[in-house]
Amino acid sequence: MSDPYSGETDRLEGTGSLTDPVYNPNPLAAPPSNQVAQRADQVVKLSSQTSFIGGVDVANDIVEYPSAYINPNTLVVDPNEVYRAVIAPPPLDTFNNPIPEDPVVAASRMYNRAGLLITITQPTSGPTVVNVGTAANPSAYTTIFASALPSIVPSTRVLAVDKRELVDNTPNIEVSTLDVGQLNTALSTIIPANPTVQNGYNGLVYIYDNSNNSNLGVPNNLNAILLQNATTTPAYNDVNNNPLGFSVASNNGIFVQGDYNTTQITVDSTLINNPSAIMGDAVTAVSQAWSPAESSQLIANRVAVFSAPTSANGVNPASLGTPAGMTINAAILTGNTPSTLTTNSGGVQNLVRMEEDWWSPQLTLTLNGSLGQLFVSDFFRGDYVGNSFQATINDKVYVQPATRNMDYDAGFKARSPNSTPTTTNFARGDFFFW
Repeated sequence: MSDPYSGETDRLEGTGSLTDPVYNPNPLAAPPSNQVAQRADQVVKLSSQTSFIGGVDVANDIVEYPSAYINPNTLVVDPNEVYRAVIAPPPLDTFNNPIPEDPVVAASRMYNRAGLLITITQPTSGPTVVNVGTAANPSAYTTIFASALPSIVPSTRVLAVDKRELVDNTPNIEVSTLDVGQLNTALSTIIPANPTVQNGYNGLVYIYDNSNNSNLGVPNNLNAILLQNATTTPAYNDVNNNPLGFSVASNNGIFVQGDYNTTQITVDSTLINNPSAIMGDAVTAVSQAWSPAESSQLIANRVAVFSAPTSANGVNPASLGTPAGMTINAAILTGNTPSTLTTNSGGVQNLVRMEEDWWSPQLTLTLNGSLGQLFVSDFFRGDYVGNSFQATINDKVYVQPATRNMDYDAGFKARSPNSTPTTTNFARGDFFFW
């Protein structure tokens, strides 16, 4: 098949002389017979590591600050933890004292930059504790938000099953909900009435369940945040009347339920997407039908369902020819489980995970913004297994959408989400067969 613009010819495996092509657009064709050799032939690895922020020598940091960048799974110093610092909280010792680290890396942490910090803690006994504040004082705003907190973050964490992690022998995850609509409503009242919150709010919300689940029967601190009711995201301006946008960051996995940030805002008399970002250990898109209670059921009972979405001006996008499904208007920065000699990362199209059957109802997943994989996931580490039947769990993890749309939001050229990281260096990793 020839591309009329580039002149490039793509041949499926088994057709013509290119019987084992590197690029194979047919998902039903067999993968190349020797992926390892093909990767080695095509990729030249960088001799030194670079960072997503300027002025950081990753190799030097793990020598100068070894205690600050320890992988929680291997308990050894790991360059990945420098990259992953963007979503992780500051390192603490066993007595909860701060551990010295590279000040430039510390300044890049979303935890330290957030205008609103929401911390969830499950004690060994008793109810879940939710605090709101800033990195300097994590409970500074708890009293201010007290009446709204039960609606914004329901105080009960719930057990759920992530089928991909189940394949990796992890039976449960703990899920907390952030109701973005309720947060938006609360901010509309709290910000005008509280100058401290108003002056500190910068459009970046860091939410973190820091509970240690070892006493609760859930391994690996597998905590997740479910972003719910988020078609309309908080939209405030800075002192120069420029939109702050709305960004959510977490050290946990993030589940996005239903359309996200689809209500546009008006800037200079023009409708644009509210500049938004989602940053987490892993990001999973789930439909309005998904619930923790049903997450353990077989795939036949985990079929994605969406109600008809409505845009800001009341027009149903389906009437304009947009297929039924889900749209996320946000930059997404997350981790993955990388390819090995025997496993496959799933490629960019599977960087955002799924948990349901999207194929039977012929649904579309639209990601409009940008996608970035900066680090390896620390907690949601289950291998990508595709949408085939998995004998070990007697089920499928998911069934792929009929269509995936991935578009860059050109609005980011003019207005990126406030406080999000700026990339100054790019490193190309191993090639792998998607």
